[in-house]
Amino acid sequence: AALAAAFVTYTARLDFRTRAVFWEDCLDAATRLGVRCTEDLSPAAAMVDARVSQQWSELGLPSDTLSVENAAALARASRFPLVLDPAGTAERWLLAVFRRGGALAAGGAGAGAGAG
Repeated sequence: AALAAAFVTYTARLDFRTRAVFWEDCLDAATRLGVRCTEDLSPAAAMVDARVSQQWSELGLPSDTLSVENAAALARASRFPLVLDPAGTAERWLLAVFRRGGALAAGGAGAGAGAG
């Protein structure tokens, strides 16, 4: 959960490549501190489970890593985030989620995800 929190807190404005470097640095730091993590743990997997990610995809969210990471960060945000969306993709997806009556629940991943 701490890795997911760090990711959401510090990477929102970073590009995909810089996010990947940050994530690897976080995993390395966790390992040095004795925290066990799944070897191939990704930010998206740490923040949202596959079932929710699939539901989001069915509602129009692109399935690329950056989109899923951004959606997971939105779902976990405690404040209203600023979303820059020149193509309108996030707007269409968010409208579909709320029309369906859903909320941006991340599905229980995060707390303990990847540990073990």
